[in-house]
Amino acid sequence: MLPKLPSSEWSPQTAAHLLARAGFGGTPEDVRRLYESGLDGAVRALVEERDPEDWMPAPADAVVRDMEEQREMRQNAMAMGDEERRAAQREIQALYRDRTVAIRQWWLERMRNTSNPLREKLTLFWHGHFATSIQKVRVPYLMYAQNELFRKMAFGPLPDLTKAVSQDPAMMRYLDLADSKKGAPNENYAREVMELFTLGEGHYTEDDIREAARAFTGYRLTFDGSVRLAPNQHDDGQKTFFSRTGSFTGNDIVDIIYQQLQSAKFLSAKLWTFFAGSPPPAPAADLLAKRLRENRYQLKPWLTEVFSSRAFYSSHIVRRQIKSPVQFLVQSCRQLEIPLPGPGFTQSALRQLGQELFLPPNVKGWDGQFAWITSSTLVNRYNLSGILTGANPQKGVPRPELTHLFPREKRADPERILADLQFRFYGNQISPKTTQPFREYLAKIDLANPSNEETAALFHLMMSIPEYQLT
Repeated sequence: MLPKLPSSEWSPQTAAHLLARAGFGGTPEDVRRLYESGLDGAVRALVEERDPEDWMPAPADAVVRDMEEQREMRQNAMAMGDEERRAAQREIQALYRDRTVAIRQWWLERMRNTSNPLREKLTLFWHGHFATSIQKVRVPYLMYAQNELFRKMAFGPLPDLTKAVSQDPAMMRYLDLADSKKGAPNENYAREVMELFTLGEGHYTEDDIREAARAFTGYRLTFDGSVRLAPNQHDDGQKTFFSRTGSFTGNDIVDIIYQQLQSAKFLSAKLWTFFAGSPPPAPAADLLAKRLRENRYQLKPWLTEVFSSRAFYSSHIVRRQIKSPVQFLVQSCRQLEIPLPGPGFTQSALRQLGQELFLPPNVKGWDGQFAWITSSTLVNRYNLSGILTGANPQKGVPRPELTHLFPREKRADPERILADLQFRFYGNQISPKTTQPFREYLAKIDLANPSNEETAALFHLMMSIPEYQLT
């Protein structure tokens, strides 16, 4: 097992780290409750979860059977003249854009308000891992259904999740599995399931890709968004894959892949990197892979060990991960104790920051870490902080009331206020040099009765520094 964090090293600061990495952060009160649970209780609360969440049904537009409706609209368009047909196509595209915005906002609201943050964080991980884009899929309902699949199977077992993804309509459209047939197999999914999803580049041969592609043939999408196997289009002949021969199906291929030690090495390293912010060192990497296999690719026991380990709270990891745009937006709203802005604003903000949900840049997903920060996205983060706090109000975004976040009982002592606010926004104390502008600002205002504008300006200042981009 990974060496466990000693109880003497469990602190409010380590609790804040855990809540930010295993979820989307929270208020000082959220952190306090987690800390008072002790390390074991805190990890158990995140991994084992509370009651299943059915409090937030999907928006009505998102659960309409888009494929059936699309077929009807296109059939109607066929009987129209050219100009009417073009108008009908524009109507379909506008409808789908609206539905895409709706399911994006629905997911962001789940992340902002969930009582099971780890499940939502894993859903975000799987979205970037099994990357699928609305730009090619084009049917919002299928992206919503895939998102629900990731949420339902977030903790594995990973072979079962991979099998489900292999027959997921959105993935089938994205990687052309729906067109793959006996005699003319499409190799896109067969390649990516090994290169990007389970093994990593260089751990298979071109023959393995060709044989796997044959095994995945014959699956077809119906107009209601379900999948069926067309036996006459499935290649049920003998195939040789990883030196084994048989009349393999796609599920057989997935089983053989997960029998390779490399699958545990690849997936455990990717999961660790997502939560820890950097790849695991060699000795830990081997142990993480071993533990994932021993747990039969179930993530709950594996994550329990990871989140309880001393390595996860190392100085090389704490506050060394750059927040993704989604993390930045959701965590900021949770720390400020404000609701998410409306869908028009959140879509625009995430586009400017470089992470539009349901629209990863390619099949590899988002690169993460340093790729999140450029000269333009950093400025956009600072601008977003100004809008969220109300320091730089924007039309259509309510200006929040924030003065209650100034601890009234501590207003006589600027240093106590500053310590509290540092914990709220950074989870820890940062350097005196960095906090000096905050002290100077506090010295200029009436701490006994600060205005909402003054509070917003201070919070904007605290969120517009490089340290706030880290979690």
